[in-house]
Order: sequence, then C-alpha cells, then structure tokens
Amino acid sequence: LGLKPGELKVTICAEDVPRGKPNPDGYLRAAELLAVRPSACLVIEDSEAGIAAALAAGMRVVASAAGNRPEGTPGHQDQGRAQHHLASLAGLRLADLAAMMG
Repeated sequence: LGLKPGELKVTICAEDVPRGKPNPDGYLRAAELLAVRPSACLVIEDSEAGIAAALAAGMRVVASAAGNRPEGTPGHQDQGRAQHHLASLAGLRLADLAAMMG
C-alpha cells in the first residue's frame, strides 16, 4: 500500500480491549479512536474469528487467502463471510480498497 512507518494513526492490540476476536471490541475501539463510523471502515483479515469480529462491528471485510491452508486441511480458515476476497495482498493499492468501499 506504500505506507511508511509512523503513518498508521491508531494501533490496537489484544491487551487494549476487554475481549478479543471474535468479539468486535478491538475494531470498535479503533473506529472510536479514529472518530469514524464502523460502517465507514474496511478491514483486511485472514482469520475466521477476525472476519466475525469485523462483521459484528458493522465493518466491511476483505479476506486475504494468502497463508490460508487448503479447505479440508487442519488450520483452514473459512473466509466465506467476507464481502471481498483476495488471493494475496501483493500489488494491492489504496485505490483498490477505495473501490471495495464503493
């Protein structure tokens, strides 16, 4: 995406919220700190629990299949609930993310 160190305005870690994924607390806290509506947020996730958390927060979700084990094998993450699906984040541009919000 071309982001440089220090360009992220907010970072939320598991210890910053009372409940972790699949609860929406982390995503809701990030939206609160950014002063944006959850519906105006786009989350990039790779895990089933993360997708569930973002959806519970009322956010749109892009699932990245990179690193996901094949369906039917141990460790596979069901990403079917995400609104958008990418094989990889390689080559992803901010314009691509903006289009997913449209």
